[in-house]
Amino acid sequence: MLNRSAIVVRPKTPFVTWLNGVENDPVDEKSLRDRTVYLIPEFDSERGCRRILNEVWPQNRTQALFEAWSNVEVHEIVEDLCGFPLEEDKLM
Repeated sequence: MLNRSAIVVRPKTPFVTWLNGVENDPVDEKSLRDRTVYLIPEFDSERGCRRILNEVWPQNRTQALFEAWSNVEVHEIVEDLCGFPLEEDKLM
């Protein structure tokens, strides 16, 4: 078991509507199904995870907007089933 918690942020319809207003290529909610899992410090409660979200959410946005635009799943137990060390992927 990893000493991390995980969060998954899933966009809601208002976010997709906004995104389609600023992007040239329209997207739909089905195309946004594949989500990134964010590993964060381990917490004993969902409340602790939400505190982290408040810290990383851009300051010029409100918590109410974040909650209107997204669903957040908090996973407090993260199991590593691979049997080899975690490594950071260099994307660029």
